[in-house]
Amino acid sequence: MQVEGFSIDGQLHTLRQEVNESGDIVVKEYIDAGLSGKSLDNRNGINQLLKDAELGLFDMVVVWRISRVSRNTSDFLNILDHLKKHKVELKSIKEKFDSNTPQGRFAYQMFAATAELEIRGMGENISNSMLKRMRDGYMNGQTPYGYTRDEFKNVVIHETEGKVVRQIFDMYCEGYGYKKIAITLEGLGVKSKKGCQLSPAVICNMLSNSVYNGYVHMKNKKMKITYLARGSFEPLITDDQWFKVQKSKQRNSTKSHNRKKHSSLANGILLCSICGKPMYLHKQLQRNKNGTTKDHFYYECSTRKQYGDKCKSNYIRRDKIDPKVMNVVTKTLTSSSYIDDIVESLNTRIEQHDTSSLADLEKRASDIKKQIKELYKAFEKETVTVEEFSHTM
Repeated sequence: MQVEGFSIDGQLHTLRQEVNESGDIVVKEYIDAGLSGKSLDNRNGINQLLKDAELGLFDMVVVWRISRVSRNTSDFLNILDHLKKHKVELKSIKEKFDSNTPQGRFAYQMFAATAELEIRGMGENISNSMLKRMRDGYMNGQTPYGYTRDEFKNVVIHETEGKVVRQIFDMYCEGYGYKKIAITLEGLGVKSKKGCQLSPAVICNMLSNSVYNGYVHMKNKKMKITYLARGSFEPLITDDQWFKVQKSKQRNSTKSHNRKKHSSLANGILLCSICGKPMYLHKQLQRNKNGTTKDHFYYECSTRKQYGDKCKSNYIRRDKIDPKVMNVVTKTLTSSSYIDDIVESLNTRIEQHDTSSLADLEKRASDIKKQIKELYKAFEKETVTVEEFSHTM
């Protein structure tokens, strides 16, 4: 059912009758059933109409009312300009105006602005309603892992999932990291609501979700603030354990932030020979017999690093592979065919697109040549580090 309880079938019947009485012929019907008019995204009907207008399949578009075209003023005026450009008239049965007259165009702008104001008001009303529900302790949207809804739509603890949530918090308090928790849960056959594995990133987010401590929250993106209220449901985690976990997360986050960053030329470039996923730098501390320690750096399969036994580590020493990668980069930069390949690629793009920008592309190609030469000279003089060099390339 659409506005004023007038269904799509009812709108189509009225539109067909209007066209027949005027002596015109219906070429095609465009319908976006059940979709909002506030955006053109995913609206196949209106987008197909615009394409057909370019092809000259019709000389008039008849709509039930303006809001059926778009509730967004900018989108509506763009549609109107597009139709006018291709000599297509737009008529609305409900408002009794056409786009061929200055008065009609002005009226359309006013109607479109009113429609946009209406939908913005609806959005504000929905936001206010959600904020009121949140302040009353009710949870908006989907229930998180560990909770479900009863027959009265009230949020209650899911017995099985609730035990998993408590186990996650317990393991973190015992010193388990996100990865180790994820691996342990996978070994127990624990899955998410959608049947997926609980990854380390999901575990991290769960440990920060205030819902488990019995609070609901709602973000206001414009004001950049978050509203917080005590929920009307039973918390899974006690206050003492919740704050203990948050302090530990903050302490670990600070350590991670202050950790020294190491250059990694082949980070993400190397691919695991088993699963094909990227490999990333991994530090391993070696303790010698005399008590001294030394850091050893390896590239490790990202799947292994995240999910444990799903793949092998496939360690590759950084001091062995980085020079080889640099050797390949150097050969590429000094190759006589390298610049020719760039120019050829640009020329191909010129042929496929607009040749009017040829001068700009030639200038860009010349600038790229200069930049590559300067970069290589700087690298030879050791005025840029390996990390800066690889990042620039």
